[in-house]
Amino acid sequence: MAYQVLARKWRPQKFADVVGQEHISRTLRNAIVQNRIGHAYLFVGSRGIGKTTSARIFAKALNCEHPQDGEPCCECQSCREIAEGNSLDVIEIDGASHNKVEDIRDIRDNCQFAPVHGRFKIYIIDEVHMLTNQAWNALLKTLEEPPAHVKFLFATTEPHKILPTIISRCQRFDLKRISVPLIAQRLRQIADGEHVHVEESALTAIARAADGGMRDAQSIFDQIIAFCGGLTEAETIREQDVIDVFGLASGVELREIAAGIFTNDINRAMVVLQALADSGRDLERLFGDLINYVRNIMVACMTKDPGRILEVSETELADLCAIGKALDAKLVQRVLQGLIENERNFQTALNKRIYFEAVLARVMLDAHSVQLDDVMRQLAVLNGALPQLQTPVERPNPFAAAPAGAVDSPKA
Repeated sequence: MAYQVLARKWRPQKFADVVGQEHISRTLRNAIVQNRIGHAYLFVGSRGIGKTTSARIFAKALNCEHPQDGEPCCECQSCREIAEGNSLDVIEIDGASHNKVEDIRDIRDNCQFAPVHGRFKIYIIDEVHMLTNQAWNALLKTLEEPPAHVKFLFATTEPHKILPTIISRCQRFDLKRISVPLIAQRLRQIADGEHVHVEESALTAIARAADGGMRDAQSIFDQIIAFCGGLTEAETIREQDVIDVFGLASGVELREIAAGIFTNDINRAMVVLQALADSGRDLERLFGDLINYVRNIMVACMTKDPGRILEVSETELADLCAIGKALDAKLVQRVLQGLIENERNFQTALNKRIYFEAVLARVMLDAHSVQLDDVMRQLAVLNGALPQLQTPVERPNPFAAAPAGAVDSPKA
């Protein structure tokens, strides 16, 4: 199953199919229902989160012969032509390869002609930030006062490169990164539709590797299917398969490294790091995942409702909450701050393994050493300036027992 086939088959056809961008879909639907349609729209966001897809669906809804509450019917001639990519009224242009003045002049000249079938002639320009300033200036007058039958839909990942005079003439929509649970939910829908056997933990690992992009998630999922099969129960795709293919660290491995840091057990953390390094894992990604894991512990430790903030499964959330309640908030902050301070230098380190080990040792030493504030307070108590400190409450060890589903040692 090629990725192009998988992506085309499961490409959203209506606004309701777009995952994680409900604020965009609702606004565009209402604009069509209320007939409050602008002449230019700018879709902004990182890669693979639905910018061009939203533009295509909006173009279908604008030219649909039988729209339903702002949604395209996906059955009329116009909808079918746009979905197949051969509509004469919807022209998709790659801004990276058509960024010269001559290309914009062609658009400016052709937009004077009426649409062939639909109500509007629509230009979808992807990666629009690649247009030169001269090209933008050539389009500026047309963009400011276009013919009534012309609509411009722009998509970009770098809006800061677009001229402010252009942005001011567009309705801007900022798309957000898609959360891990939403990506995993859509991948489950795809897996059920394709009759692929895959564990939920594997889908979560794929969603985490996609870094908020649905397109990347589908591409990774297709690669995993090619690697593992998954068409029978014997070939069920498991979390370890995703970890092996993409060099990720499992939740258990991240938990073990964090356990070593918070319990001041350097050997416990080093054993896991050695196993991951020997198996060829991406240490830079591991470092970033470790920072994110410690951040999740901090959120669970310091907020009343971490479930509203953290993008994790219910099992992971319960484990993070148990860890967060048992740890000292100041200790968690010191560990997180120490890791963040070394992130930039880690990216440029020549020997990442040695630097990783040195960072772990330094962070643990600084986090568990006697703090200056504690020394000053103790001196104040001895001088009688402050009342006698109460006996500190002994905290339980949250890492004494492994979470459900954990292994005794990380797999190499």
